Amino acid sequence: MTTRKKQQSVANDKKKSADNKKKPTKSSQRKTYWHHGFRTALQLDLKESNCNYEIVPEFQIPSTSIIDMLIKKVKSSDKVKDNDVETEYKAQIGLAKYMRDVTFCEYKAPKATLSFEDIMRLINECYKYCDKEKISRKSISALFLPSRFPREAIESLPRKWSVENVEPGIYTIIGSEIYSTIAVLNQLPKKSYSRLTELENNLSQKRLDALARECTLRKDDYLFAEYVQWLLSININKIKKGEIKVNTKLMKALEQSPTGSVMLKRYIKRGEAQGIIKGKAEGLAEARAEARAEARAEDIIRVLTRRFQEPPKKLQQQIMNVNDLDQLDELIDFAATCVSIGEFATAFN
Repeated sequence: MTTRKKQQSVANDKKKSADNKKKPTKSSQRKTYWHHGFRTALQLDLKESNCNYEIVPEFQIPSTSIIDMLIKKVKSSDKVKDNDVETEYKAQIGLAKYMRDVTFCEYKAPKATLSFEDIMRLINECYKYCDKEKISRKSISALFLPSRFPREAIESLPRKWSVENVEPGIYTIIGSEIYSTIAVLNQLPKKSYSRLTELENNLSQKRLDALARECTLRKDDYLFAEYVQWLLSININKIKKGEIKVNTKLMKALEQSPTGSVMLKRYIKRGEAQGIIKGKAEGLAEARAEARAEARAEDIIRVLTRRFQEPPKKLQQQIMNVNDLDQLDELIDFAATCVSIGEFATAFN
């Protein structure tokens, strides 16, 4: 090969390399796709950790880079008065135990890997943030959320550094001036981290039905509705193939939420047109029947409330779960003639 051809070949390779850098890779696209789910899942789990916090997603550090999530703890007094007696606040649990006043969070999609470069980059960003905001390095922490244990990254850490397994799925990096924690999602106990451990696109029908029941009970919890919507969107291929079926009660509960309603309407239309939920005619007929049953159940609760007082939540849920219109007709007649809610509940059960 002549010198000119060699030079031309090198130039072409450089051009291709530059073009590839400009184009987003599949890995980066997948990571961005999962951002919303990680954010809502982490918020739901933090709700149970006795931690007040503020979250800034996609936090931009001027002239450097973007952090997946910035979490700031909201400070409050150390003690609270209860009937004029001072008591300590409940100890923080879960991931909140490993967070400082400010936490930089980096998460990885299920098939992505946490690298040594990822760890060092986030720790360096913590240093820069401390210098810029003029805060102590002891008041900031780094939190990594990979789906798998990052063995290669840990083996590449500086010699003086080490990693300690402090509890199932939780590892702390010892040696760094920035307090750093790695929470491996597929090792976390599901009871303590029920949302973070569901971040996969293999949603089962049993789990979806359980989410549907929970979503019906938590109608006013917009964050939970947002999380369920994300799980549906990430598992849309399974819905298309009919591997899992979304019942109309769940779709109705989610559609009433102010978050993501446009997305859900699109899913409902797609379900009616393509038979994702059921055949169009069958699905619409079932939806109408369920709507009538739900309206009648609400009438029963309204009659009991007007005559006596609001029925217990458990009894209300039992009434709402009745789908038989004939049974509901009998119940509404009895609600209008019974002498107490206790008599109604006894007859109902």
